[in-house]
Formats: sequence, C-alpha cells, structure tokens
Amino acid sequence: MYLVIVVLFQEEQLDDMLSVFAELGLENTVVVEATRMQELLAFDVPIFAGLVGSSLGGKRYIKIVIAPSDDEHIGTKISRVAKDLDMDFSNRDVGMILTLPIKEYLSAED
Repeated sequence: MYLVIVVLFQEEQLDDMLSVFAELGLENTVVVEATRMQELLAFDVPIFAGLVGSSLGGKRYIKIVIAPSDDEHIGTKISRVAKDLDMDFSNRDVGMILTLPIKEYLSAED
C-alpha cells in the first residue's frame, strides 16, 4: 500500500487533478488547503517581508491531494496523465508528486 501526495502550487488546476485521480481509480481522496512556509513568513512575519518578491506571485494557498493506492508506480501514472492536461510536474512551478510506502492501513471493511 502507498500514499500518493500531490502538491499543487497552482490551485486553479485542482479540478484537472481531481479528474486525474478519478481516471486512475483513486478512491478515498482527500484535498487539503495549505500555505507554503515562505508565503506565510513573507506576509505574516514582518522580518521576512523581503521574501514577498521571491514568492509565487503572491499566491498564498496551495492544494494538497492525498490518496492511498496499491500501485507503487501511481506517482508516475499521475504525472503522465496530468501532462496530457498541461500539468508538467518537471516544471517546479506546477508542484510535486510524492509516493510513500504505508506500513499499516486500518479501515472499516466495505
């Protein structure tokens, strides 16, 4: 079992990413709204105000899409399907995909 985590720096791409997850049959998907640390520091901690210029255009929020999967290559598959929707994860401004092994998975039986 694996946990796939997709961090989208461009929150307007969330609908496309959810369609990728649906196409690949990823159920139990969770979406989290988050703030990058550099954005939080730049806007909320005055001593770091100089970071505003190096931030992602003032976009404060990102989306994190998380789902369990039995496929150890799910990250590569997500990247491939997303590329067809003009989301190229080789571009650092798009986001990142992480696939982590899960040691234990507890859930109510279906």
